[in-house]
Amino acid sequence: MHAGDVKPGTPPPLEETVESLFDAIVTKPATLSVDATLRDAVEAILRSEVTRKAYVVDGRGVLKGTITVETLMRHVANRMGARPVGLISWFRFLRDMGSDRATDFMANPVVVRLDTPIVEIVRRVVEEHLNDFPVVDDRGALTGEVNTLNLLRATKGVFDTPPSDPSG
Repeated sequence: MHAGDVKPGTPPPLEETVESLFDAIVTKPATLSVDATLRDAVEAILRSEVTRKAYVVDGRGVLKGTITVETLMRHVANRMGARPVGLISWFRFLRDMGSDRATDFMANPVVVRLDTPIVEIVRRVVEEHLNDFPVVDDRGALTGEVNTLNLLRATKGVFDTPPSDPSG
């Protein structure tokens, strides 16, 4: 078994929390300092190999924002000329080319805590089209990332029984 693997036959963790499955679903996050560049974000994500986000943290480790692979690919497309030319995209291109600071392109993070129920995370993945989630402590410091590939691995037991009939 590898780190993050769940033993076969483990019941689905429907009542579990991030804390109770921490070793199975949480990975080391790809982090950046607040003075990092977009290139630094690319390097951090590529070093991780399992994340789709880089997390911008201050000197105390407090999470300030996220840079996603999608954001980085948008910049790749701009620089390669692969995006359609229109007035709005042209203004975005000009704005984007004026800065390479990660903080100028980071998004507000959607965080979870140790007591967040796994079922809540699964709901957010489906309804809000989110993937990986930063785990923060009470002061907002980044402690890890709930990786949805590991979450899928940990919850695959739900497929061991046939789905219930919603009509009763």
